[in-house]
Amino acid sequence: MLNRSVLVSAVNGIALRQGSNKLYLGSSDGTVRLWDCHTGAEYSLNGPVEQVNALTAVKDLLFAGVEDGVILPIERH
Repeated sequence: MLNRSVLVSAVNGIALRQGSNKLYLGSSDGTVRLWDCHTGAEYSLNGPVEQVNALTAVKDLLFAGVEDGVILPIERH
């Protein structure tokens, strides 16, 4: 589920899948956001609740590395 959001915390990780216009941002407030590079629209994704330190996109999957060292799969849209 996507929710309209406003970025209020430091960005610690970004991911952009090749050929996509969607940029994913992971932040210190524990959120992962999707930013549409064409429209400028920004949405929050369901995902981590602790600090996100890294993001990576592999094919149709998105993963977040969080503060306690765990790597979590994130819902992709």
